[in-house]
Amino acid sequence: MALYQDTWEQLKINEPTKEFYRFEGARTCSKLDLASEHKAGYIYISKSLDHHMYFTMKRLKQMINRSLLESEGTPFISRSLQDDVVYPRIKNLIINGDNIDSLYSHRLICPESFSLLLKDNCVCNRNLKNGKRMIERADRRVYGGGYGIADEWKDLLFYLTYFTATTRISRRDILDIIIRMKITGKMTNKNHLNDLVNDTSRYQFKMNPHILSDFNKYDIINALEVILEKGLVRDGSNLSDNPRKVMRELVEEYERGREASIKVLEKKIDMQGE
Repeated sequence: MALYQDTWEQLKINEPTKEFYRFEGARTCSKLDLASEHKAGYIYISKSLDHHMYFTMKRLKQMINRSLLESEGTPFISRSLQDDVVYPRIKNLIINGDNIDSLYSHRLICPESFSLLLKDNCVCNRNLKNGKRMIERADRRVYGGGYGIADEWKDLLFYLTYFTATTRISRRDILDIIIRMKITGKMTNKNHLNDLVNDTSRYQFKMNPHILSDFNKYDIINALEVILEKGLVRDGSNLSDNPRKVMRELVEEYERGREASIKVLEKKIDMQGE
């Protein structure tokens, strides 16, 4: 809806915000549904659009490779695209395969201070403490990488997201990507996705239902308190050392963005009614 897209853009201009990105496949366990009851499970988000495109290309290649191995016993490699027998089979898998469907690219916009909170409390997976589901740092050397978050940290992401934007990656899109792979000989080049992810007309913009609740700030505080109680923070982080200050600043920044968004929405709705 243009109403939500316009509000998103105004929010980016007027308030400190940060965008995150997520690829969602047919076999993804944790779906991005901010209105649903929060459930346990990891959710991975990219810190940059470049990493999101890199990760999406990596996952697409893995999915096609898995399907090709299962059906043909043949791996999905560069040489496959030049094979007159295998290439038509790859295209047929994309058109008819069960695993290569229901693929989505998501964008989320949150307060900038939440991004700083994630950065300050993430750990590499080999340093996860005693099985605690802390923020996992992923692919940090590749386009800035991303995060794996779960439980209360995942809840916090859901509470702090203002809006989401989603586009479906169709079978036609994947066929176009395969053609680019065949022409360039590059199978994981993130630039194959440029046209798809940068075309905002393809996106469905949604408002997070939490944005309308005056009590959402208490859910944010409660999630942070549980995070602290469970020790899901990095020793020496700002949240660990100055919890009340960090919680207050995060909630205040979120509330400013929330109130600014509601004002823009109300103004635009009034203009539409005139």
